[in-house]
Amino acid sequence: MSLGMSMNPAAPPADISSMYEPSVMDESISQDFLQLLPKASLKYEWADGTFAYLSAAKGYKSGGYNIQMSADVMQNRMQYDIMQKFSPQLAVEPSPVKEVMAYKPETSWSYEAGIRSGLFDNRLTAELTFFYMDISDIQLTKFTASGNGRIIANAGKAESYGTELSLHARLADGLTANANYGYTHATFRNYDNGREDFKGKRIPYTPAHTLSLGLQYTKLWHNAAIDQFTASAWCNGAGQIYWTEQNTLSQPFYGLLNLKAGIRKGIVSLNLWGRNLTDTGYSVFYFETSDNAFMQAGRPLQVGAEVVVTF
Repeated sequence: MSLGMSMNPAAPPADISSMYEPSVMDESISQDFLQLLPKASLKYEWADGTFAYLSAAKGYKSGGYNIQMSADVMQNRMQYDIMQKFSPQLAVEPSPVKEVMAYKPETSWSYEAGIRSGLFDNRLTAELTFFYMDISDIQLTKFTASGNGRIIANAGKAESYGTELSLHARLADGLTANANYGYTHATFRNYDNGREDFKGKRIPYTPAHTLSLGLQYTKLWHNAAIDQFTASAWCNGAGQIYWTEQNTLSQPFYGLLNLKAGIRKGIVSLNLWGRNLTDTGYSVFYFETSDNAFMQAGRPLQVGAEVVVTF
């Protein structure tokens, strides 16, 4: 029985660059923006610290360019030129450079109606607001077709409406409480990317509910070992948050409990704090790269201490 083996050095890859003309791109794009932003409001106050108001205003976000798309644009052009030479029936002409790299301004009209009142000798302040927004050419952050980065793109028309409630109370000397709640229903009215129709879908990264509850206590002393003691507890919540236009991935409502306590003597303060004390698991960001999807987790339970010197 005998075994034999022979090895030959691999031939260098063939150089085909001489078989087609080099790709050449000479593009120039520009945009000019000029916008008038009118605003009108009406306020009626019938008691000290108690009033109602109406307002209407035009909003505007400037257009711009996705400079990071330059490499993708050049690569698509080279691929097209090569396919035109060897398989013209499979060549797909790239989209115009302006369509890929530029995005238009976003405009909106927002309308608000609200009431604010001070109750119980202004120990309790309450404010209730209703709002509606009509948005055109809404700007969204999207992932590139290659999966290597993100861009800003326009996504047709959208609307957003909801309400916000805010309460602030002085419970006792040095003790205050705050409560804030917001509800937002933000959806696409007219958005079709040529493959899918997103009409009625929720706008990504816009929480349907936001909540903030807080309690603060401050005590001052004179000619004592310490000048001030402070303690606070607050809970922040948000959700449901959709991550994509398809509304297939989302973060349910979650809440984070935080505490902080500290003392101060002169210009030196010592604080102890804890964040996300219930160690709640939640996601703060979603992204895609190279055909893979990832969720960025929020910060877990954290505790710490700090010394602050104020000059």
